Amino acid sequence: MVHRFLKNDPATLLLDLGCGTGSLRTYLMQNGYRGTYAGVDRVEASAHMEHFIRADITDPDAPQVIMETLAKKPDVIVLLALLEHLKDPENILTPYTAIMKPNTIIIGTTPHPIGRSIHDLLAKIGICSRDAADEHESFLNHRKIEELARNLNLELICYKRFLWGLNQFFVFKQSDNS
Repeated sequence: MVHRFLKNDPATLLLDLGCGTGSLRTYLMQNGYRGTYAGVDRVEASAHMEHFIRADITDPDAPQVIMETLAKKPDVIVLLALLEHLKDPENILTPYTAIMKPNTIIIGTTPHPIGRSIHDLLAKIGICSRDAADEHESFLNHRKIEELARNLNLELICYKRFLWGLNQFFVFKQSDNS
C-alpha cells in the first residue's frame, strides 16, 4: 500500500519516524525505490544504519534536530506502527507539521482498537510479545484518525483496514485550507 503513494524519484525524501532497525528502507530498496531515505529512532539498533538520525521523536526539539541533519524538508513522513506507542499522538505530531512542505504526505499504520484485546490475550498466552502489549498507549479508530488529521490541519485522503480488520492504513496530506 505504501508504494502507491511514493514517487520513485531520486529527489524524493522519505522520513521514517520510529524506524526501528530500518526494515522499511530495506524493503523499499529491494523493491527498486530510488528516493532518499532518512530513519529516525532512539534505539541503538538503528545507529549503524546509513541515513539514520538518532532522536527521540517525542522530544519537542526532535523536528528541529532532524531538519538540521536533512538537506531539505521531507516529501513523505512515515509512521508505521507508531501512533499506538504515543500517549498523545496529536501533541507529539504537531511540531512535525512545521517541517512539512505543501505537498508532503504522512503515511501510517496503527492497530484498530478491536485488535488490542486480541493482542493482549495472545500476549498472555505467549503468542504475541508481552512487552509490545505493555508499550501500547493509545488505540485510534477511524473516527479518531480523522479527528487527528483535522486537529493537525491535515486531510485524511486514504483509509483502509487490513489484516482481517485488526490494523489500519492511512494517508494524510496538507489540507487545502492550511
